[in-house]
Amino acid sequence: MGLLVLATAAAVVSYLLILSIYRLTLHPLAKYPGPKLAAISNWYAAYYIWRGDMHVTHQAWHAQYGETIRAGPNTLYFNNPSAMAAIYSVGANVRKPDAWVAFSPSRRSGNILSTVDKTIHAFKRRVIGPVFSDRGLQQFEGRILANVERFTSRLLVSDEIVPQPVLEGEGKEAGWGPEQDMAVMCERLAFDVISDIVYGKGLDMLQTPGMRWITDAYTEMSRRSSMSLTQPKMYEWKLDQIFLPAVYRNIIRTGTYTYNRVKARVAQGRKETNRDLFDALMEAEDHKRGLKYRTKDLWIESMLLLTAGADTTSTTMSAAIFYLLHNPDALARAISEVRRTFQTADEIQRITQINDCKFLQACINEALRLAPAVPLASLRSVEKGGLTLAGGEHIPEGTIVATSLYTMQRNPEYFDQPNSFQPERWLVDPATGVTEESVSRALQGFAPFGIGPRMCVGWRLGWLELNVMLARTLFLYDLRLAPGAPCCSRRVPGQECGYSMKAWSVMAGEGPVVQFRRARCEDVY
Repeated sequence: MGLLVLATAAAVVSYLLILSIYRLTLHPLAKYPGPKLAAISNWYAAYYIWRGDMHVTHQAWHAQYGETIRAGPNTLYFNNPSAMAAIYSVGANVRKPDAWVAFSPSRRSGNILSTVDKTIHAFKRRVIGPVFSDRGLQQFEGRILANVERFTSRLLVSDEIVPQPVLEGEGKEAGWGPEQDMAVMCERLAFDVISDIVYGKGLDMLQTPGMRWITDAYTEMSRRSSMSLTQPKMYEWKLDQIFLPAVYRNIIRTGTYTYNRVKARVAQGRKETNRDLFDALMEAEDHKRGLKYRTKDLWIESMLLLTAGADTTSTTMSAAIFYLLHNPDALARAISEVRRTFQTADEIQRITQINDCKFLQACINEALRLAPAVPLASLRSVEKGGLTLAGGEHIPEGTIVATSLYTMQRNPEYFDQPNSFQPERWLVDPATGVTEESVSRALQGFAPFGIGPRMCVGWRLGWLELNVMLARTLFLYDLRLAPGAPCCSRRVPGQECGYSMKAWSVMAGEGPVVQFRRARCEDVY
């Protein structure tokens, strides 16, 4: 028995050694630079994803090894717009690898994100896309605005058992409200909005604590799914159930809650008024291909849309506030612009009304650049015939290829001072030296919602929320970093103060901790 164990161990070690040597020397991708451990095993990248810092790790790898890197045994990452277009544009000779199934709670049914089959994905997008179009969102504008109004009304209210008072009296400390963690507040707003659109009734997380557990649950589920995408064995061998039991329990808890919501919503049937996403899903059917949404499909889709429509927006919201507070001149200019444009807060309702606030929208673009909603690379598998990139480089069939938005949008070839918050870079102005050419160059490396047929289906909703929330907040309130709140004290000396984030399938931001007071403008109230 002892000899058998030793022989087995020796065989395993020999196999791993031979496999490692092959991947480092004879593999078709062996010529590409990158970390040696990444070339040997996908577990190396999965470790960084577990830590939540794969986005900055990828950036460091590109800085060390160049524009094209080998990030896994069979994985190449690129850091240029032409490669991004070749990989993600309509007609690209790629597909999603099978590992994307990890983003569905079911191993047999997929959602719009996890579906690998292009025909099924096209059907889902034809159904969901119109709901989030400019025209489709018009029916939800009143509900979106109501949630934003609840959000701004809560900024002077404490959630603590012993409420923090609004400071009275005179002087510079007068009127400041309680400390607010904006990552938390923005997440609650985003979940309230998307649940209202999906189910026709929001989770009311801004005002009541009952459903606030779901944000942490989705964050941990995002970590698990991202690890499984990078290392498919995690999902195939059900290792998540062994090594991440808390995450698996979150899947069960969240799945049970959303399934019960779906059953209750299906029981209501289709509605003529106060319609929601479910009306579109329940009405959809492709008779030619036999595609439609069953109750299980509705559950799987809604479970994804809650996090895809919430976490992707909330991080950019809190990041925008962070960067404005760390750039006082930009904050003052944005506030001045908003308060000049609108006479009352009630005027801030539609995106067409906010389009005149060019600097505010430049601030949002800059926040989207520095804190993209989907920071990690969206993996694709090269199909039969291979993939030819600009310059003639040929990528063989079966190779996993990707670009990282976080890295791309900090590429110094397209962005001067790429780690700095500079809203002016988006506005042509001879006084600042920003030209049409420099803006055009920046746009080449800017794709915060992705590109091509898999581009974020709800990007218009996110853009609307960002604009309305920021415009209304800056109109109604003065704001400051809470005294003594942890922030830039944790940065490395000499580095610029950047928004602290963990990156999985979505970003998980930290802070900033902010105080608000009513704006001292006679025309506000």
